[in-house]
Amino acid sequence: MLLWFLLLLSSWPLLTLTIAVQCPPASTQLVRDASGISQKELSYFTARKQNADRKLHEWLRKVTTRPVFPDSASKPPPWGDFELEWTTLPSVALASSGGGYRALLAGAGVVKGLDSTEKQDKGHGGLGGLYQALTYHAGLSGGAWLVASMASNDWPNITTLKDGLWKSRFPQGVFVPGTNLAQEMQHDALIREDVQQKENAGYDTTMTDPWGRLLSYQLFEGGITQSNNTLSNLAGKSKFKDHAVPYPIMTAILASSEHPCDISPSNTQIEMHPFEWGSWDEGVHAFTDPAYLGTVLKYGKPVNLAPLGKPECMAGFDDLGYIMGTSSNIFTFACSHNMSLSEISPLGAVVLEEMMPGSRAPNVHDLFASYINPFRMRYASKEVTHEAELLLTDGGLSDHNCPIWPFIQPARAKTVDVLIVNDNSADVNHFPNGTAIYNTFLRARKVGLTRMPTIPPPEKFVTKGFNARGVFFGCDEPDTLTIIYLPNAEFSHPSNQDTLKVQYSAEEIDGMIENGVKTARQGTIMPKGWDVCVACAIMKKSNARLSDICLECFNKYCFRYGEHKMFSR
Repeated sequence: MLLWFLLLLSSWPLLTLTIAVQCPPASTQLVRDASGISQKELSYFTARKQNADRKLHEWLRKVTTRPVFPDSASKPPPWGDFELEWTTLPSVALASSGGGYRALLAGAGVVKGLDSTEKQDKGHGGLGGLYQALTYHAGLSGGAWLVASMASNDWPNITTLKDGLWKSRFPQGVFVPGTNLAQEMQHDALIREDVQQKENAGYDTTMTDPWGRLLSYQLFEGGITQSNNTLSNLAGKSKFKDHAVPYPIMTAILASSEHPCDISPSNTQIEMHPFEWGSWDEGVHAFTDPAYLGTVLKYGKPVNLAPLGKPECMAGFDDLGYIMGTSSNIFTFACSHNMSLSEISPLGAVVLEEMMPGSRAPNVHDLFASYINPFRMRYASKEVTHEAELLLTDGGLSDHNCPIWPFIQPARAKTVDVLIVNDNSADVNHFPNGTAIYNTFLRARKVGLTRMPTIPPPEKFVTKGFNARGVFFGCDEPDTLTIIYLPNAEFSHPSNQDTLKVQYSAEEIDGMIENGVKTARQGTIMPKGWDVCVACAIMKKSNARLSDICLECFNKYCFRYGEHKMFSR
């Protein structure tokens, strides 16, 4: 399978238009310490929070204007109108896991199930409207494809993306960027023409470059030919400027330059979003402006000078396809599982050699995404201070397949209270068993991140049935996030598709997305009170007084920390 992957990709060089631009004023910091969220992110959150609170208020009123359970008609509602009017509402985010097209489509279904603009969500009750109340939406690998596809196309709803774009691209498969031979040859020529531009600019190319361009054709309306489609330019989208959408984040992991194939849950996590690119982790603990990725920096200052002697910066390196490709870079599987290229096939080495500029011999670094190190000679970034380049790969390879890490940082303690986690991992038979979220819990505990709630190990996870139904974590831990966990489960379609499946028919696209809708709703017919229980889980992070109805919800859906203290050791 991997050899087939390499052979197909060998025909597709990259398209990343990186150009020299004037640097920002000297007073502008290109690199900053990770001491809190940036002023730009804070400003976006502040404005977004006002819109999100209004939508959350509408949704909470909608789902609590009827009896919740069969015996609750005579009971008071979960909270009174006075409580709702005067309570500081929690901030809610969404994390979409990795898992290839399975994660993209199943995750899209969950978004559809939370979206008030979808036809089947209009009316009384349900979860429709909760997406409009989110402050953040993070994605990893296949989940990053979902986030990027929505953002690049200015956040249409899932039905619009599905019918207007995905159904015309996915049936051909990711390795056939065109609906006919002429279009395919045209795109091939465009990519081959532009690879030389990146090489002339002095950048190395790796497997991630053509991979990102192939994904661009699949997921962006403009496909391979779309210009200025960068991570930083997402901030110019109309819905982003109106603060009408959750702030998008994509994640990946940093590989060691000396032992890049040794990937474990302790690898540094990198987060990438319109305003910043970097890491909270101790080895880096810094962020840079993604608009200037590709600029050679030392001590946080540009090194190269333009002809007139002014500092020269580079722009365009943060191509959104390359960012997506970085988050979903599965090629590292070859070495992280102790497989050399020669063990895969002698042809594998030939394919890589043909992709390398000039006569440079291929090496293991070519399996990673390569970035000029913006933190070079920044001594507080001790893991990377002496590195000229940074090697990144798919975050799922470190067994943190759900992008929870950005939201358990102390810096976001006041911007996220509740996190909806849609887990589409492939732990057992391509269904999740809690391994990803448990590994994040263990890692968080090891490094002292106390906002991650207690998660049971996979064996207990499966015994309790948490791998197949919604569950709330953090109910009894007031200082942690509340996690509303939504695992991929089969409701109406076999949603456990292989991660490496790269071709989906129109019928399969519909089936996967509708099964994802049912994941959000927890059934073909939503269980009585599920939407209200989700509301209770959210409002538990407020100072509202909750009635016995919410207590019933917590008894039904909460993982009780007090009953399982053994798992917190």
